Amino acid sequence: MQPEEARHRIDTLKEQINYYNEQYYQHNNSEITDYEFDQLLEELVGLEEQYPDFRTPRLSYPASGRHHYQAISYGLPPLSHALAGQYL
Repeated sequence: MQPEEARHRIDTLKEQINYYNEQYYQHNNSEITDYEFDQLLEELVGLEEQYPDFRTPRLSYPASGRHHYQAISYGLPPLSHALAGQYL
């Protein structure tokens, strides 16, 4: 595949993946199977590895789900811990 063909295919794959993500996560509409989606994503990742100049920074697909929360310390244990042995 020539570089310009790769760029075009990468752009097409990104559009498709973004479209299917939106349909799935925003509209509860699954237009393709998980396997088909994975195939598109796998092709995109492979092409971006072959043509790193065309790689775009992004969150992992789908939304990353990796949140960084600050730990909070409470003075008392949660009530569920205090009652844990009562229901056995």
